Amino acid sequence: SNTMRMGVHEASLAGSLKEADEALVLMPADFDWSLTGDNIQLFDNVPALEAAAQSAAADGTQLIVMSNGSFDGLTGRLAQWLNGS
Repeated sequence: SNTMRMGVHEASLAGSLKEADEALVLMPADFDWSLTGDNIQLFDNVPALEAAAQSAAADGTQLIVMSNGSFDGLTGRLAQWLNGS
């Protein structure tokens, strides 16, 4: 979203993710700001984020995908992968 690109959420987003065991965040290279945190991994493309999510997933893992876009079909592919199809 434009608000994300402009960095409107920069100050609050890392704090919002601090309770997560791990946060995988798509942060395109054209963003003028970045996130930091011990549990935050940044990715500049969807395939890399997808590979990291699959690598991190284990029995009982809960994955939450938050986006106002399609993430190039990421949610569907992750659902298929998690369901073994």
